Order: sequence, then structure tokens, then C-alpha cells
Amino acid sequence: MTRELECARDAAKKAGDVILTMLGKVQITEKESNFNLVTTADTASQQIISNYIHEYFPEDLIFGEENDARPPLDSERIWIIDPIDGTTNFAHRIPHFSISVAFAQKGIVQCGVVLDPSKEELFSAQRGSGAWCNDQPISVSAAGHLTAAVICTGFYYERGPLMLRTIDSLKKLFLANIQGIRRTGSAALDLCYVASGRFDGYYEYRLSTWDFAAGILIAQEAGAACCDSDGVKRNLFSRGMICCTPALQKEFLDIVCWPDLYSSS
Repeated sequence: MTRELECARDAAKKAGDVILTMLGKVQITEKESNFNLVTTADTASQQIISNYIHEYFPEDLIFGEENDARPPLDSERIWIIDPIDGTTNFAHRIPHFSISVAFAQKGIVQCGVVLDPSKEELFSAQRGSGAWCNDQPISVSAAGHLTAAVICTGFYYERGPLMLRTIDSLKKLFLANIQGIRRTGSAALDLCYVASGRFDGYYEYRLSTWDFAAGILIAQEAGAACCDSDGVKRNLFSRGMICCTPALQKEFLDIVCWPDLYSSS
């Protein structure tokens, strides 16, 4: 384990312990709309993680959801933090949310962790070294066709074309006779569930970097095939995500891929 991965794990655990004590006791405010929330637990978690990282790496940069200013993602050494991924769940006391911490160098994620404090599950990965849940190796499922697959998705904050396209893709997936659809509310955990074989595929047409920076590395190190919403591999600079077990990729992309998404938005 590198010093960076150890730091990310410890920082996430410290923040997780604190936010669990705040569940049901936080002040909730709105960002751009009444369905994009932030709580005092989000800001507390980010402060705890940032302070812990700077104890060990004082010169490193922080790119966090609750930062007012964010450094370039291709910086020499940068940490990407989502202090609570699934804030709406947290605000409504639904015990499915996570803390995501990733470390990147020049735009390439080197290690990452996603902590589910409610279930005491810590997903982690080191580039080129595999992925784990609570120190046990994980890998994607063996599903070979959509008829054997459980698929997860998510919805961005807007209520326009992205929402309508997601609904249309759900219809097509059901017509392909998938076994089920899930919408959990935490993109970071969705990627980790693909990594651990719980979900066979996941897609979401618009995400922020902190949503997937750690999760995409964990999924890829567990054997998942991942690309942007338009089918192009961009990784840290992606704007959406499609992730699945490799045997499903062509069949899955044929239904959910949106090739002209960014040219039309």
C-alpha cells in the first residue's frame, strides 16, 4: 500500500465516523435547485479529509465538491474529494451514501477509496494492483448477456433532455429483458458495486469528477470496462460514465451510449 492510499483510507474513515454522528441532525441548504442539496456534514467531512491529507502532503492540491476554487485536474499532485456522495440520501436519513477520495498525478488517478460508513465497507484500489473491499479482492460479475444482468443508473439534477434520455434508455433495457434496474443515489458506490459483481452495469449521462474519480479506478482494477457517456474513454476528464462487465459492453453500449451527447449539449 502506498502512503497516498493509506492516507486516503484513513482520511475517509475519520470523516465517516463524524458524519454518522451527524445523521438526522444537520442543517440542509440548496445549491442551484431544490433537488441539489448540501448539508453541514458535507462541509465538515471535506474539512476533515483536507486537513488530514495536508498533515502528510502539505503541498498537494485539493479538488473537492465543496471547494470555492478548484485547481486544474492535470496538476502534478492532486486529491479529488466527494465528502458525501449521496447527499440527498443522507439528508433524508437513507443509509446509502459514501465518501470518495482519489489521488491523481497529471490527470491520472493512482489510487482511490470509497467508504460506505453505514455498512462499514471500504472499497479501494491502487493502479495496476487490483481492487478490494475491506481488504478482500473483488472482481466484476461473469454476466454475459443483458438477460442475466442487473443494471444501475442515476439522474443528473436537470429535468430536461438528460432525464428524458435516461427514461428512454430504461424502457429499452427493460425491452431487452434485463433482470432488474436499480437507482441508489450514490454514483461512487454504484461503480464499486459493479466492481464487486453486485451490479453488472451502470450508466449516468452527467456526473462531476468527484463523483467517479475513485470509483472508476476501483471498477477498472476489478476488471470493468468503462467509458464516457458518448462511448469514448476519457477517465478523469469524463462528463458521464458507462461501466460494466466486459462481456456485456457491446450489448450495453448499443442501448445506453449517446454518441452525440456533448455535441448536442
